[in-house]
Amino acid sequence: MSTSLGQLHKSLEYYQLSPSISLPLLRIPSSLSNMLAIKYLIVYVPATLALFSRRDFGIIVNDLVSIDNKVKSLTTTIQNWSSANSLGIIGAAPILAASTALESAARAATTHATQSPQLTEEQSNNLGILINTLKTDTLTLLNAMKAKKTDFTNVGALPIVRNSIVSLTAAQDAYSTALINITPSVNKPEGEQDKADFDAFFADAAQYYSS
Repeated sequence: MSTSLGQLHKSLEYYQLSPSISLPLLRIPSSLSNMLAIKYLIVYVPATLALFSRRDFGIIVNDLVSIDNKVKSLTTTIQNWSSANSLGIIGAAPILAASTALESAARAATTHATQSPQLTEEQSNNLGILINTLKTDTLTLLNAMKAKKTDFTNVGALPIVRNSIVSLTAAQDAYSTALINITPSVNKPEGEQDKADFDAFFADAAQYYSS
C-alpha cells in the first residue's frame, strides 16, 4: 500500500516538476495532488483492507480444514493398529507421528488466528459450521483412543498416549481461545460453548487414561 502511494506521489511530482514539460496546462497544483492522494486513500485503502480480510479468513478456513483432516488421519491410524501385530511399541510409531502432525497443525493455526483481524459475523457463522464438523471428528478420535487402551497398555505405550492427550488438549485450548478472540461479540457465546465442548471431550479422555 505504501509503495503504491509513493508511486502516485512520484507520478504527480513528475507532471509538476519535470523540466521537459513546459506547458502550464500540464502542471498539477499541489492542492490537486493532495486531493488525488486523499481520493486514493478513500477508494483503494478500504478495498485493500477487504482483500486482506478475505485472505486472512481463507487462511483460517484452510487451517481448520487441515486440522480436521489430520484428526481423521490420526483416527484411521489408531483404528487400523493393534498390539497383536507383533511389532510392539514400534508398531505404534505411526500413531505418534500422526498425533505430532495434528498438534503442529493446531499450533500453526493458532498463530494465524492470533495475527488475523476480527471476523465478520458472516465469516464467524460460516466458520461455526466447520467447527461443528471438527467437534464431531474430534470426539470420534478420542473414542478411538479410548477403545485401544488395552492395546496401548499391552505394548507399554500408555505413558506416551497420556502425554499425547495432554499436548493435544493444550494445542486445542490455545486454538479455541485464539478463535474466540477474533470472533464478533454476537458470536462469542457460541465460540465459548465450542471451547467448553472440546475441553470436555479431552478431559473425558484424560480421565479414562488416568488409571
